[in-house]
Parts: sequence; C-alpha cells; structure tokens
Amino acid sequence: MRELPATSSKKPWALIVFGIVLVFFVFGSTFVQIYTNWMWYAHDVRRPEIFKTLYITRFWLFLAGFVLSALFASFNWVPAIRATLILGVGTSDLEMIVMQVFGWLQRGVLRLVMIIAPIIGLFYGAFAASGWQDFLLYQNAITIGKTDPVFHQDLGFYLFKLSFLQFAAQYLLWMVIFIGGITAAIYFINRLTGMIGSVSVRTPVMRTHLLILIALFFVLVAWNMSLGRFNYLFSANAVLTGVSYSDAHARIPLINGLVWGALILAVLSLLNIRAGRAFTPVIAGAIVWAIVGFVGMYLYAGVIVEKFSVVPNQSKLESQYIARNINATRAAYALDKIEVRDITYTEEPSSAELNASQTTLENMRVWDPRVLSDAYNNLQALWPYYRFNQEPTGDEAVNSIDVDRYIINGKQRVTMLAARELYTEGLPASSKTWIALHLQYTHGYGIVMNQVNAATPEGAPLFITQNIPPQSPPNLTLKEPGIYYGESDSGPIYANSSIPENDYPMGAAQKTTHYRGTNGIPIGGSHWFTRMMFAFRFGDSNLMLTKEITPQTKLLYQRAISARAQAVFPFLKLDPDPYIVNADGKLYWMLDAYTTSNKYPYSSLYGAWGLDLNYVRNSIKIVIDAYDGTVTGYISDTDDPVLKVYQRIFPNLFKPLDQMPPTLKRHIRYPEGLFRIQSGMYRFYHMTDPQVFYQKSDAWEIPNENLEVGKKIQMSPYYVQMRLPDAPTDAFQLILPFTAYQRQNLIGWMSAQCDPENYGRLVVYRFPDQVTVPGPETVYSFFQQNPEISPQMTLWNSAQGGSQALFGNLLVIPIGKSLIYVQPVFLRATTQDTGGSIPELRAVMVGAGRRTTIAPTFEEALKKLFVGQKVPQTVTLTPSGKPQPQQKPNTVINLVNEANIAYEAALNAQKQGNWAEYGKQQQRLGETIKKLKQTSGQ
Repeated sequence: MRELPATSSKKPWALIVFGIVLVFFVFGSTFVQIYTNWMWYAHDVRRPEIFKTLYITRFWLFLAGFVLSALFASFNWVPAIRATLILGVGTSDLEMIVMQVFGWLQRGVLRLVMIIAPIIGLFYGAFAASGWQDFLLYQNAITIGKTDPVFHQDLGFYLFKLSFLQFAAQYLLWMVIFIGGITAAIYFINRLTGMIGSVSVRTPVMRTHLLILIALFFVLVAWNMSLGRFNYLFSANAVLTGVSYSDAHARIPLINGLVWGALILAVLSLLNIRAGRAFTPVIAGAIVWAIVGFVGMYLYAGVIVEKFSVVPNQSKLESQYIARNINATRAAYALDKIEVRDITYTEEPSSAELNASQTTLENMRVWDPRVLSDAYNNLQALWPYYRFNQEPTGDEAVNSIDVDRYIINGKQRVTMLAARELYTEGLPASSKTWIALHLQYTHGYGIVMNQVNAATPEGAPLFITQNIPPQSPPNLTLKEPGIYYGESDSGPIYANSSIPENDYPMGAAQKTTHYRGTNGIPIGGSHWFTRMMFAFRFGDSNLMLTKEITPQTKLLYQRAISARAQAVFPFLKLDPDPYIVNADGKLYWMLDAYTTSNKYPYSSLYGAWGLDLNYVRNSIKIVIDAYDGTVTGYISDTDDPVLKVYQRIFPNLFKPLDQMPPTLKRHIRYPEGLFRIQSGMYRFYHMTDPQVFYQKSDAWEIPNENLEVGKKIQMSPYYVQMRLPDAPTDAFQLILPFTAYQRQNLIGWMSAQCDPENYGRLVVYRFPDQVTVPGPETVYSFFQQNPEISPQMTLWNSAQGGSQALFGNLLVIPIGKSLIYVQPVFLRATTQDTGGSIPELRAVMVGAGRRTTIAPTFEEALKKLFVGQKVPQTVTLTPSGKPQPQQKPNTVINLVNEANIAYEAALNAQKQGNWAEYGKQQQRLGETIKKLKQTSGQ
C-alpha cells in the first residue's frame, strides 16, 4: 500500500512528458520552419533584419488577433451560458430529468467554451497575421502632397493606410458577426431546450447583451461602409476608372446617409435596452435602412440617375471624370514622362541614312530566342547534367535566352546569351544516388554567347563564348564559371563536403572543385542541431547518417534566383525574365523588381504578375551572384513614394544605384515587363482630350506577328542597338511598334533607353496621320506574295520536303525617316523527332515600303533590296573576339534551292493542266541547272 503514493507521484511527470510530446507534434513543425528560416536569413543571405521585421510583425499581429478574438468569445459565451436559469425544482419525473440533463449540458458547454475560444483565437490570429504587409505600410506611411479630387485625402492615405484600415474593419465586423451569432444561438437554444421539457428558462440579461452586440455590429457596419466609399476611386465601368458622375451625385451621397443610418440604429439599440420593447424597433429600423439602401442604390442611382440622366448625356457629364482618369493613369504608370516626337515618313531609306545606320545594321538580330534555345541545348549543353533552362512560364516572351550588349573590339555589340545550368534530371537513373544529387552534382557551368546578326553556313549560331571550359574573347574570360544559383532549382545541396563536386569530364578523369563561397548555412562539426532541424524540414534522414559532411560543409538551398530574391524582398513584384551577366570574370543574375499598388485613385487597372495593379514603378535592380548567391538591391527610382516607405521599414536593405559596380551598371536594361505594361496602357492613354478618349477615335493596338504559317501572336518588345531619328549616336534600347486600332497601318513606335547615361528615357515617335505606313501583318502578306518567296515557303512546308518553316520575330527597325522590316526564316526537320531537331537559319526576309526580298543572310538580302546603294557589311566574330573573314555566299546551295522550287512548281502546273506555266518552270529549271554546272566548274 505504501507504493501507491510513489506511483501517484510519477503521474505529474508522465503528464509533463505527454504534454511535451503533444506540444512537439502540434508546434514542432512550426518551430522547425521558423528556426531553419532564421538560419537561412542569418547565414545564407545574411539579412537577419528581414527575418526579425517580418516574424516579429506577424507574431504581434497574431497575438493581438488571438487575444482579442479569444477574449471576445469568452466574454460573450460564458455569460450567455451562466445567465440561463431554470426556475422550479420540478414537479414530475420528466421535469426532473430535463433539469438534470439541462444542467449537465450547461456545465459541459461551459467547459467546452474554454477550449473552443482559444481555438477560434488561433484562426483569427492567423488571419490577423496575414495583414503584416498592410500593417507595415500603415505604420510607416508618408504623405505625398497630392490629394484626390473627391474626398480630398492625401494620396499616401490610399497607398499606405486604406488597405490596413479596411482589413481591420472587416476583421472586427466578421468577428462580431460570428461570435455574436453563436452568442444569440446559445440563448435561444437554452430557451428552446427548456420549452421542450416544459421548464421555464429565464434569460434576464439576454436582451441587454444582444442589443449591445447589435449596436457594436451597426457601428462596425458604418465604419466598413465609410471606408468602402473610397473603393469607388478604383472601380471601373465601361467608360472610365474612378468616381463617375453617378457615383459622385448618387451612390456616394447615399452611402454617406446609410453610414449615419447605421450609427442611428446603433444608438437606437442601446436606448432600447431600457425601453422595454424588446427588439421590434431595432428590427423595424434595420428593415427600413436596408430597403432605403437597396432602392436608392439600384433604382435611384442605377436607373434614374445612370440610365435616364447620364447615358443620354454621357460624353458631357463624364468629361471631368474622364479627365481625372486620364491624368491619374498617366501619372501612376509614368506615362506622363513619355516624350512624343512627330516624324515624317519615306518608304525607303537613302544611302546616307543607310550609312548613318551602320551600327544598327551590323547589330540586326536574325536569331529568335525560341529557336535559339533549342540550338543551345543541342549544340552546347554538352553533358546530360547540364542544360539551358526551358521551364514553361506561361509567357511566350520569357525565355532563358537573354539579349544584352557587350564591348567587343572596342565597340558595343548586341549579343544573345544563356547560362548552362545544372539539370540532374538528365542523369541516368542508376546515377541518381543521394550522394550524386546532393554532394557531387551541385552547380551549372559557364555561359554561351552568340552574335545576333550571323550564322554558320549550316544555319547554326555563330558563337562568341562556347564550350567547356569556356572559350571567350579576352575581355569576357570567365574566372569563376560555376553557377550554384540559377533560374531552376535542383534542390538542396551540401557543398564543400569530403566528396569533390563535378565540373566536367576530362577524358577518363573528372574535373572537380569545392565550393569556396562565404554564403551558405553551416551544418558540419558542432552545428549538429542545425543539421538535425534541416533533416526534419527536408524529411531527409541521410543528412544525419552520412559520414561525408565536414566542419566546412555548408547547406545551399532556395537556389532558384526568383524565389531567393522574393524571400529577401517579399513586398516587391519580380519581373519574370531575369538575365545573366558576365562582369569582371564572374557571373551575376540581374532581376528587375517593382513596387506596385492597386490603390491609386482614378488610375485604371492592369493585370500583371498574377494581380491587378494600377500603380507600378521599377524602383529596384536586384543583383544575385551566380556562384555564392549574394543578393543586393539597388535603388533605380529615388522618387518612388512606395519605395520610400519600404526604406523606412528596412532602412539598410537597399543601396544607391551609384554603388553598383560600373561593369554591372553597364548591363542594366529597361525591363520588358514594365515596358509591356506601359505600352499596353499607352494605347489609350496617349489620348489626353476627354472627348477623344470617350470616343476612342485615336486608339492604338500592339500588332500581331506570324511565327508560323497560320499562327499569330501579339508582338513582343525587342532590344536593338540603333540610332533614334533625332539622336547623334546609337544606343541600346527597347522598342515596340503601334498600329491603329483594328487596322494594320503603323501609327508609330515607342523606345525605352537602356544605356546608363540616358536610362529610362521613353520616347514615342508618331507618323503623320495622313500617311499609310505598312504594319507587321501587312508586311508579312507582302513577304508571302513575293513570287521569289512564296514558292520557297511552299517547298519548305511541303510534306515531300520533310521540313517546316518557322519565322523569327518580325523586327520593325527605324532607319532615318523610313523603316525596314526584317524576319528570319528557320527550317526544322519534320521527318524525325522534332523535339531533337535543330532549327537552322536558312534565310532572312527584308522589306522596305512595299518591296521585299529574301536571301541566305541579312547582308545579302539588304544588298538585293537596295541595289546600287552602299550597304554596310556585317562583321562576324570568332571566340577570340577578332573579326572573322566574310565567307562567300554558298551559291551552290542557293541554286539547288532554286532548282527545287522550279521543279516543284512545274509538277504543280502539270497536275493542274497549266501547260504554259509548266513550260515556263521547265525553262527556269533548265537555266538554273546550267548555272549550277557553270558554278561547279569554277
């Protein structure tokens, strides 16, 4: 019997152990997640202040939401249960049973409430924590000095405060509705239970309690409606975005009245506590309030004002509101910074204009990124565990092939390049061991670069940088070609272990290396706890069991550069197209980041990056070291008010653009993502006259282009090295043409300067309205109607030919006062697995005005088009960077192609019985064979 106390004394320890195990299973994964995230921020990207700011803010918001909702639930539900009294002791067995059951239920529910209330608090706390970004903006808000024309609030209120105020108001309203509804249910269920057993159940405080909750409900409804008025500043209709005439004269005044009505109902609810008329006046008042709101909003505002007053006089009544929409949208997207130049147009450039455009012509891009990606992977991936990224993005314009410019032989030349990244999926199944995937195959290797304007005689890219080890011109030599961080993520690796990391095979041996970067999370030696936490996070027991981890080993994970940058800058939106840069013998990724908002008054929405925005700035240039993953953000727009607030939140996170190394600064580009948004908005918002905007009489479109026969897509902006019509020198820039709305004639084009000295300058060049300038679709039809081009396309796309013609991007290039149109033609074999075939550059189509031609190279096509004029020669380069002697055009190949065309045309004419055409093509075939014999005999 003496052993019983000892046994009972162990029960508290057993309960403690049980409690610890329970807490671990409930909160253990959260602890692992938080701890490992802290290690990543502190030791990998070395930004512990971001972790502290984000997690501390989330914690306090969670705690506030948890405590507020849990206490509110407890303070309402417990009194509701305790206030339910049963009178009488019962005069029958049934009443006795009912009272006993009711008492048991009451005690059980009371205990249950003490458990449910904290659980409810967890959900509301998590919801509150989700508003961390809105809270930080609210807490660090600034004034801008501009007000909206309706409510006269500073724009900073909408950009930084409104979202959190609406978040908080909705949070409180739904909390009162949910918890108040359950409170009312407790009262009525208790009374109903008593009625079932014929037991009188009194609830003396129910009316007071519920009327207080109803009053609180109406106060919160009034607050939500008051804040909801501001949403009219961002709402869109068929005519404009922002407060319209009907909104200003009907809807907003009606909401103001409903706000006061809700407050009156709140006061009526409190007064009715003593009035003794239960809920009748409040219910009647709420019904009247709801009817007034419904009738006023839909009948008065929607029908009487909108349909009978506004629609018949819309252009006049909405004029001032359209003007507000135009001005706000232009400011929100920086369209008001665009310079407009009127230029004259001539169909064909003069010799002087061609000579003045030497740099433009010798940098003419004849390679298409889609085609080039296949060529890179087939010709330069070299080993199965390397590839050039081809992950689908949902955006045809996004591709692993980047367009940039480099100084070669003292001149800035446009090039195309891509990073050779790690691709462990390419390894044989037998090689995909844990050691291979996490210790040996750890990184990509080097880049490939080619000229934009030339190809080999076989139609392959002409490489400037190629092979492993990389062969490059002297000023592009890579000292550190390893790519541990890239566009794709092959999972966590444990770098600098006892196992050497593979670079590339060298005969029977293997060139290996060890990671030497300072970034990464230490997991070897005394860091056993960190190692264990990451083993839990990854679900990887091998991390704890392997003997290959050394004291110098570091964990590298989150190696996809977009995810890495997003974790460091979670409040920015990233451009979907990062690009690789070779600078000072190292490789860097450059990403464009944007500050955005959907709360800029009167500005129209644009859908981009998975959200609707009506304000955007490219305020940050992010640079990530491809070797060690260092992330640095440089400020490219010091006037952005949204960025100024983020600088207050994270004062040491950003660096001035002047601190970017000059070798990197030389490669900043105007981002294609921002240019797409601005050009898309400018189609309508170049019209600044409200009447013209209302009628859309001068609307523009972004033209389509043909990439295959019968396949059209919207044109994408493209980078070129060219001289603007009013510029003294050429520059690297991003351009895009415009056509008139639902017309094919070119109306003008937009240019964005990329070189540092004029970075960000936007210019629109507009042609005279009375002149018809062929647009891309018109020029494509000119190409297809050309008697020299059409038979060639027929032959290449014929089933007998076993090939398919692919068109590259159609480039519209300004030359002086005229335009030339350039579109390359690639040939892909269809008689084999086209996934493994390499598209070959076979011809380049060139046009000016209505005249078009085709030739194997751009230079030949240009000479054919402008016969008798001096055409600048294309300079091709070897990997040493030295100019390469011009190869003579392959006349034999051209004549064979011409013979094939004549033969195919003769067969078609014979089948159709067109003997005149048959004789003509036979004569053409004979002359071509004669020329072929003469050429072969030379």
